[in-house]
Amino acid sequence: AMGVTQVYLHPMAGVLSAYGIGVADQRWLGEQPVEVVLAEMDTVRERVCQQLSDQARQALPDSAGVTDQWRAYLRYQGADTPLL
Repeated sequence: AMGVTQVYLHPMAGVLSAYGIGVADQRWLGEQPVEVVLAEMDTVRERVCQQLSDQARQALPDSAGVTDQWRAYLRYQGADTPLL
């Protein structure tokens, strides 16, 4: 349907894929829903961030170089769709 008549595959595609996995940075992505009014978030934020950091350090074998990046999805009261 696309008019492709020939496909090229590298003979070492599996080895290159395994190499890429081996040299890639390890990541752990976690999410925690926190359904509070924004004005009350300061009281909850530290506890939630600490829980997620603890989970990341348990999941990663070498957690010495772990850095945290935080993102919050907020939504207007009564809305269904969160905004980053």
